Amino acid sequence: MSAPPAPCPPRRSPAAAARPAAWPPRARAPLALAVALGVGALGCKDEAKPAEDGVPEGMVRVELAPFEMGCTDRAGICALDEQPPHEVTLTRPFYLDVFEVSVGDFSAVLNYLPVAAAELDVDRPVVGVDWHEAAAYAVGRSRDEGVEACYVCEGLREDAVCEAVDDILGCGGYRLPTEAEWEGAARCGQDVAWAGGDELAAVAWTADSPPPDALPQPGGLLQANPCGVYDLSGNVAEWTHSAYGVYPTGSVTDPVDGDDPALTATRGGHWLAGAELARLAARAPTRAVGAEPTLGMRLARTAPAGD
Repeated sequence: MSAPPAPCPPRRSPAAAARPAAWPPRARAPLALAVALGVGALGCKDEAKPAEDGVPEGMVRVELAPFEMGCTDRAGICALDEQPPHEVTLTRPFYLDVFEVSVGDFSAVLNYLPVAAAELDVDRPVVGVDWHEAAAYAVGRSRDEGVEACYVCEGLREDAVCEAVDDILGCGGYRLPTEAEWEGAARCGQDVAWAGGDELAAVAWTADSPPPDALPQPGGLLQANPCGVYDLSGNVAEWTHSAYGVYPTGSVTDPVDGDDPALTATRGGHWLAGAELARLAARAPTRAVGAEPTLGMRLARTAPAGD
């Protein structure tokens, strides 16, 4: 297997760059998330400045033709929950984070860190967040940038409990990508094994293409996919917005949730798992409460049509 390409400079946001190289394990400010609206103990980041083309900083705009989701021709040996392959049409373009949310970005918004991320450098992806913490981060980022919140949250830190607004795709703020958005962006018009190509070591940190220090890596060290997004395969597994469920037998438009509200779909595999879990078709049903030390996130936003 060939070596990965020469590293790109890792991304460090202004908020992350201001943080120490490691965050003390118990340096956690309270997170009171009856917060969605902006007061309380959550410090605010500087307001993000969108690029001239209207795309929020650190994101790319994704607009996809109808695509085949699930066990496609290049998917390898598929699990039962990856079948049947089916056509998905996403009628709304969306923005997606170029990189996974970093330790520095998470702590800058919510003023604490999950235990699993406490010893990681600020430019590494945050891990050990459950679905509610991921939603709470989305609320905090929306609040800091003055856009509507897509979740309503109550509670403290790891005990935050969040619910989505009724029309998640119609919400203009930050949110988790739906499972269909995640896979569509990861494929970005390709039928390949992993996001960005068929050469594992070029695109994904996994147990079969391991990182040099056995830790999740900063974004931008491997090859991006054609949409310009990094680490959708491997590095850390990622929460989606969507409840897990059995795939439909026919084509669907703008799917949001599956049929099992007790479980949430997570995607992408991670640096301690084999290459098969990093495949574009691979799915992992995960309980929303209870953080796993290999699980992180990236955020999405619905984009205005024709933006």
